[in-house]
Amino acid sequence: MANIYSSLMLLFLIFINCSESSLNPYKTLSVSKSSSQREIKRAYKQLAREWHPDKNQSPGAQEKFIQIQQAYEILSDEGKKREYDQFGYVDPHENRQNQDPFGGHGHPFQHFDFGSHGSFNFKFQGSRSSDGRRVTLHRYQNGILPQSHEKPFLLLVTGNFCFQCMNLEGVWADVAPELESLGVGMGTVNIDMDNRISSLLGVRYRPAIVAIIKEEVRNYGQGTVTLRKLKEFVDGLLPHGLIQEVNNNNYKEFLASFYNENKPRVLLYSQSPEQVSFMFRLAAFAFQEHQTFGVAMAKDANTDQLGKHIGLWPREGAILVFKENVNDSVDRLEEKAVTRDALHHLLSSNKNLILPRLSSQALFEELCPESPLVLGRKLCVVQITMATPEHEHFRLSFRQLVMETPSWPHQATLTYMLYDRQQEVAMAMEDLELTDEHSVPIAVIWRQNGNQVRLAWVPDRWEGDNLPGERRALKTFLYALYDGTAKFTHKLVLPQFNDENAPAWYIQIMNGLMITAKSWWAEIVNFLYRSTGDSSSLLVIVMGIYMLCFMLAFLGLLPLGKGPEGDGPNVQQRQPNGQAEQSDQATRQRPAPRGGCMLKELKVGEYQTMVASRRNMWHLVLLTRERTKEELFYRLSREIGGYRLPFPFSCVSLDRQWAWYRALNLESEDGTVIALRMSKKHYCVFSPSRSSQRPHSAVRRRHLHGNGDALDGQFVGLEDSEDERDEWRNTFQGLTLWLDRLQDGELYKHVVEEWPDMV
Repeated sequence: MANIYSSLMLLFLIFINCSESSLNPYKTLSVSKSSSQREIKRAYKQLAREWHPDKNQSPGAQEKFIQIQQAYEILSDEGKKREYDQFGYVDPHENRQNQDPFGGHGHPFQHFDFGSHGSFNFKFQGSRSSDGRRVTLHRYQNGILPQSHEKPFLLLVTGNFCFQCMNLEGVWADVAPELESLGVGMGTVNIDMDNRISSLLGVRYRPAIVAIIKEEVRNYGQGTVTLRKLKEFVDGLLPHGLIQEVNNNNYKEFLASFYNENKPRVLLYSQSPEQVSFMFRLAAFAFQEHQTFGVAMAKDANTDQLGKHIGLWPREGAILVFKENVNDSVDRLEEKAVTRDALHHLLSSNKNLILPRLSSQALFEELCPESPLVLGRKLCVVQITMATPEHEHFRLSFRQLVMETPSWPHQATLTYMLYDRQQEVAMAMEDLELTDEHSVPIAVIWRQNGNQVRLAWVPDRWEGDNLPGERRALKTFLYALYDGTAKFTHKLVLPQFNDENAPAWYIQIMNGLMITAKSWWAEIVNFLYRSTGDSSSLLVIVMGIYMLCFMLAFLGLLPLGKGPEGDGPNVQQRQPNGQAEQSDQATRQRPAPRGGCMLKELKVGEYQTMVASRRNMWHLVLLTRERTKEELFYRLSREIGGYRLPFPFSCVSLDRQWAWYRALNLESEDGTVIALRMSKKHYCVFSPSRSSQRPHSAVRRRHLHGNGDALDGQFVGLEDSEDERDEWRNTFQGLTLWLDRLQDGELYKHVVEEWPDMV
């Protein structure tokens, strides 16, 4: 016994490095992510007894036993379990003790602050090798890529001695927990320590942000890094059509289509006027292989009949799961109580229909788990019918039987199979007969190892006319298999089940060609635009451009002569009114802002209309003076950039509306941004900054008027260089993050009894 155990441990150490990458510990132990340590330990002990080589002599028992040991080693260790939940992989070579390379004294520059120099805004964060989100090559290939079919990942690409990276790492550390709580995988890649990953990601510069979804790499680009921007970026990568819009016109079809798709229906009946929540979209992406998702807005006039049908109109919103009974949900979760864990528990508990169809190999392995020993074995009861209207009666009656019977002997799972769509599997079942028009056969399958099964046919074929009697006969036969009075008559190996939901062969070919084309295009873009550090690549690009210009000039397609008036190609063309030579001196001294911002002044009549209408929305107001208006518009354009303004934006002149401004009890300062909400009689304030220096690195957050702190979300190094003595340089720094927090309801609100009048 001791020799056998020693041999098993040796095999375990040999296999752990080569098989742990493809191991799914939850699936191996048949537990969920929400299972407690006691439940995990109980499942491990039961499976270890079943698959121990001393008790199980079947081929592959030793390998299965090793996998059970590996799975329990991962799930019983909180650090490994957390790593697997985050990356889908546990690196066996990684040292998880997070030892300090400086002997417990920390990084020698850990608290060294360079913020007093203005242009540097970072702190050394210590040894990056101890970062819990650090992505290694093993994690990327064996964890992130396979798991990206169910969860999108965001990776921050950094490097050593990169000042821009250090500033962005602080922002990343603040937004990562929020995105992880929603279901986005977060990681950091140090291309100086793991340079092989940079070639796989197609990134050769730092800092950079990339997303991994369905094993495809998407670049975030350059711009403002905020929580809302990252959420919008990931949301734009999710496949279209994940969630159907359900209303009075199509809700019956939506609920009744469970049969063709062989999936439960998940319906979000939302009372929120906003769009579908980001968390629900991520959950739909993670469970798209098991369920079909729909959304209905309760406040939409075209959903009142649906609300009455599901019993929620006009009550609170909820997430409901429908299976075969289209008139009543089998499970629900109140919308106000939705969290990621609660939502995933709801979906994990309702992956399959009450009577699912064996429509793929993955579903067969899930519904008919391996159980090699007689003690504790799990049986699979399969009704075999034809996909014809004549056999619909047998399926309906069998489904009714399952819905009315809460439990079965041997923990049996009842399902059915369509002969027409699984002919190879059906033909491998010995003694299968479908010639009788008045009854269909029922097979009892005991899956022992892989597709190696034992099979027995229920003596009484299914007719569906006497449910109580047929239920009694089926249970009697299952008990007879348990006590040995009935035997499994066939031992065989089933072929792989067809995937009935897979696209047609020509669609698969087209998808493969599109993926290949995208890969080639990404390689071309990476070569042309991201190889600035490679001198050979630069030489090839320059030579290519030179040859292209030479060929165009040779063919006469590239104009190299003078302009139309003989003054060369750069002479400005005359305008009809002769105003081409007239330009504002201030405009000549500085470039025009990108996406220029010219706000319309809020008139007295418009303001009175806003107060009277009491619309439940925010209205942004910029306070200016006549002498500072142009400068403030310019700075506002530079700060906002490509940020999409969510609310109307106007300006108010302090020179003309001084009494109105003082009535709001605010300090006198042009450049202040006020968010007015007329219906609620409150407002929020963004106070401008007049400091010519950048924020001190020790305080990476800047105070916003009235409430807490906000992240400095600027992507360091992307601003145009300007005069450091310009007092207006950082006037609107942090405004985009303030707008994000305004929409999230996190800002302090000043309450007024009545809105003051404008004159």
